[in-house]
Amino acid sequence: KSAMVPLLEKQAEAAMQAHLGRVFQAIVRPSFHLRSLVEERPFEAFSLPSEAKPVITFLRRPFEAQLDLPVEHGRASILKLARSEVLSAYVPDEKGPVFIERRAAMKVRLALPSDTAAVSGVLDAAAAHLRNRGQALWTQGEVSELAVAPHVRGGLYYLGHDGEDAVGVFRLQLEDPSFWPEMADGTSTYLHKLAVVPSRQGRGIAQELLGHAVWLTREKGLRFLRLDCMAGRPRLVAVYESFGFRHHSDKQIGGQVFHRFEFDVGRS
Repeated sequence: KSAMVPLLEKQAEAAMQAHLGRVFQAIVRPSFHLRSLVEERPFEAFSLPSEAKPVITFLRRPFEAQLDLPVEHGRASILKLARSEVLSAYVPDEKGPVFIERRAAMKVRLALPSDTAAVSGVLDAAAAHLRNRGQALWTQGEVSELAVAPHVRGGLYYLGHDGEDAVGVFRLQLEDPSFWPEMADGTSTYLHKLAVVPSRQGRGIAQELLGHAVWLTREKGLRFLRLDCMAGRPRLVAVYESFGFRHHSDKQIGGQVFHRFEFDVGRS
């Protein structure tokens, strides 16, 4: 039944961590829902080539933002967003689907003091990429080895590896008096400095890192994973909302407005 879906997703993620040493977001659909999708024949509304392969991508929660569809790339198209399902199609060739790039499974682990340079390197690369696009977020000083070293030593940074390469990081705190001063202790974890190296962006790595942060929050027995996002960054907001974060409120610090988001681990 639908009411069991969150429980089954939680059990699947716990089993992954226990047996694989890593976790990614589990998405469950009841069998009756899958049967109804097949019976509706949703792709008949589109004029697709006879050789096209239809794909349905499931989201954990409905995506409410408005998108300008269809989106086309090569011979692949994203056709429709129906709340928590995405309809797409591709025409295969000798290279395979244009939107699928195979990679080894990423592993996420606690960063050690010996990883300080790797943590700083991921953050610096992501920060430089944003500066080059006119969307500066962190200064070089904020992501230097000197700046991140105390937090690495304190056990706050987690590092994602794709094979031998460090490709993503995030910092997870148990308190955040600057952005969430009103929250009681022992209720939440707070995520900062989520970053993916530019050459690996757009491959689901950010979602895997967020999934690991959810698992860590649950393992600590806490209810919420919370984060903030500088206003005026719709693409980043879309990443968080598509994962399942809910806008909580806005907070102004100095002259800058920040959106505050929370993920209810207890209901995921």
